[in-house]
Amino acid sequence: MIRVFIIGVLAFGALVLVTRNLPDSAFRPAPSRDEAAEPQRVEALRGVWEGTLEMRRMDGTPAGSLTIRQTRTVDAEGVARIRIEEKAGSGAVTATDVDIVRRSDAGDAAVFERTERREGAQGRLWQGRMEGKALVWSWEDPAGGEKQSFREELMHGENGPILAVDGAGVRAGEPLLFAGRYRQVERDAR
Repeated sequence: MIRVFIIGVLAFGALVLVTRNLPDSAFRPAPSRDEAAEPQRVEALRGVWEGTLEMRRMDGTPAGSLTIRQTRTVDAEGVARIRIEEKAGSGAVTATDVDIVRRSDAGDAAVFERTERREGAQGRLWQGRMEGKALVWSWEDPAGGEKQSFREELMHGENGPILAVDGAGVRAGEPLLFAGRYRQVERDAR
């Protein structure tokens, strides 16, 4: 089990390095922002984002992909709300509603909570923190043996902003790596 975890961590690190060094100049990191600019980061993520999430097994073989559509808004209290629609290869669409709130500061990093609700499934409470320009999320269900961690970062591409998501997790006992790139297709979402 420890060997699988270590392989997973190493594979995740390799995945991050690969995505950071893609030859396509479209994936340049966004300019750094300080904490005072956090509201602008939230505002920049408002809108509709579309793209593909690719999943791979630890040996690198494909484990599937999902077409993703995220509608991101912010309410009057500053709660970020996301509606995620995942379309599988079979055509089935699953919707998840997400609320993100800032809870506190831990040293140099802001701490967030992400609550996910999906019809017919138990809700999930994620813990998140800022690491540089990226927001890193983690979730674990010890009873079910599932866990997941991912980072999301707003980047600038040649054709506009890109939301990059990279992570790893264990689902149904199988360790998986995943990476997604989403382009903003609509600025103002209501």
